[in-house]
Amino acid sequence: MKNKIFAIFCTFAFSVNIKVSPYLQDASPHEITIMWETDSNEQSIVEYGLNISLGNIEIGSSQISSGSSQIHTVTILNLISVLLKVAVR
Repeated sequence: MKNKIFAIFCTFAFSVNIKVSPYLQDASPHEITIMWETDSNEQSIVEYGLNISLGNIEIGSSQISSGSSQIHTVTILNLISVLLKVAVR
């Protein structure tokens, strides 16, 4: 059975200027990296799960891009078919 990501939902707990929307990077059968760019250096969080209630959280990192931009990176290991929600808190 091939693993797939069904959906990505983006929410932010406060006003964040999204410079680059979330995108998938370095996909393999059992892991994937989600990256996005904002004007905030807040915590990088991806919520994921097997249904709409999600239930799992992965915390990543951010690094300075150009100027005040931050590139957020979160990698999910041991991936199975999931739903994702990307958040900055």
